[in-house]
Amino acid sequence: MLEILALYTLTTRIGAIVEQKGHKSGSYKLMTVALWFGGEIFGAIIGSLMAGGGESAQCVIYFVALIGAGAGAGIAYAIANNLPVVGPSLAAETAQPAVASSIGLFPAPLLWFLWLLTNAVANVGWGLTFNLVNPNYQENLLSVANIASGITAGTIAGVLQWILLFLSIRNANRLSLAAWIPATMIGWAIGAAAFDFITVSSSTAYFALSIASGLVVGALQWLVLRSHSRFALWWVAANAADWILIWLVNQTSWLYNLPSFILYNFVAGLIASIISGIAIVFILRNAHAPAAEEMWGGV
Repeated sequence: MLEILALYTLTTRIGAIVEQKGHKSGSYKLMTVALWFGGEIFGAIIGSLMAGGGESAQCVIYFVALIGAGAGAGIAYAIANNLPVVGPSLAAETAQPAVASSIGLFPAPLLWFLWLLTNAVANVGWGLTFNLVNPNYQENLLSVANIASGITAGTIAGVLQWILLFLSIRNANRLSLAAWIPATMIGWAIGAAAFDFITVSSSTAYFALSIASGLVVGALQWLVLRSHSRFALWWVAANAADWILIWLVNQTSWLYNLPSFILYNFVAGLIASIISGIAIVFILRNAHAPAAEEMWGGV
């Protein structure tokens, strides 16, 4: 019932947006319904692969299906929000708030959600790589597995986030932004390797190292962001906060069964990027294409 109400509200909102821009709303409402259920079906398939056959399988499948429906809704909203105005000037005036809320191709809520998904997918890559390199959790392979996982996850996150960045920053130079990929990969690898240097199994030590790792990752990525937004320095603090969330998530027990392990990493990735997702929306609202001297390290 709640899902039907949410879909009705969404289609009504989409219809209002496209009508304000001078378009007929019927086809866009149908598109919204199709994207909602298409995303939900796709999410259910992914959820079934993640859940396996455990007792909580239905809950997992439904949860991931709702995420898929939300992604479909976000895509529909983005399409409607970025339609050109073809109606009279009044329609253009009423459509201005919706356009102003967009960052590049994405409305702000969708960009935030997509940013969370990049980290969730990367975190799944982390878990799968760790399980592949060290399936039996052998002590002598922990360092190798951690570093390999950090490199894999950092590469996945770097590529996906790079795509979001150049789609969100007007007239951005894709080549200069591509430095985000190695910066993220190196940062995640350093963060993963750093935990092997802890000789005392202490919650305080892990907490401090989580903050330090977040600062390192944030600083490396800031080197790329700084030429695109005057608020880029906030990114370093946001990353430190994210890694604190990672530390909090890791206080829960590990789930060694592979499907549950995947689910654990996916949800952990979502939770652990809430703050940086908000930060990137704020930073990219004030983004600009860099001048040549900024791209190559000038002031």
